[in-house]
Amino acid sequence: MTQDRYENQPRSDWMRVDFKTMEECANYGDNYKPYLDGEVSYTCRDVTSLSGKYLGVMFDTTKLN
Repeated sequence: MTQDRYENQPRSDWMRVDFKTMEECANYGDNYKPYLDGEVSYTCRDVTSLSGKYLGVMFDTTKLN
């Protein structure tokens, strides 16, 4: 593993950074059309590197029945 990967990439390969802050993510989620239509729920997750460095926030959805 490279030093860059350890310090600057999300700890898990499936994670990504969509927003800089939790507030930006929540504002997006609260206005996300599928959420407003009751089709999905959403979660905003903090993203950190393996070194523990905060990288940002990931927006994630779960389809509802």
